[in-house]
Amino acid sequence: MLSWEGSEEFTDIDTLKVSQTPTKIIASAGQSVEVTCTWENHDRVERYRVTWEKQNLSSEGPSTEKLKEEVCNTSSTVHTNKAMLELKPVNVNNTGIYFCEINVEIPYLKRGKGNGTTLIVHWSSCLPPCLLPKQGVRPHRGCTPYVSSLSTILCMCYPAADLVNLLQPNRSAHVDM
Repeated sequence: MLSWEGSEEFTDIDTLKVSQTPTKIIASAGQSVEVTCTWENHDRVERYRVTWEKQNLSSEGPSTEKLKEEVCNTSSTVHTNKAMLELKPVNVNNTGIYFCEINVEIPYLKRGKGNGTTLIVHWSSCLPPCLLPKQGVRPHRGCTPYVSSLSTILCMCYPAADLVNLLQPNRSAHVDM
């Protein structure tokens, strides 16, 4: 028996087999990502609902938020279905575990939930060009740890647009996030 929070118990007959791909995505800020949800159904379906949720991963503990819900009506027999979640452009706040849930509503209730897709988003390059090493130029050996530490601190404390203004105050910055 399968039990869903806030609902009745469901048998295996009432359960849809739902798959999500990929299982893990590592992306740079600014990129686009897609998560695919597929499910098998051998019965005629007139209406089904696709719900996407994101489980946030934070130090305060996980929390879940509903991202998107779609109700789909069909007049044909549907055996394999597919739904896509596209996130563009991603940023570090999109890091989390994404789940799709499928609910067949008509002719009778069937449910299934994917195993989740973990998305990890990191800054692509939070350093402005003035801090990146130049081709063929090596910093003095004694300076290397300090340059690395400064780069790390600046990346953690300032968004990319603020870094450009901080380091090149006379230049107007435009950074797409």
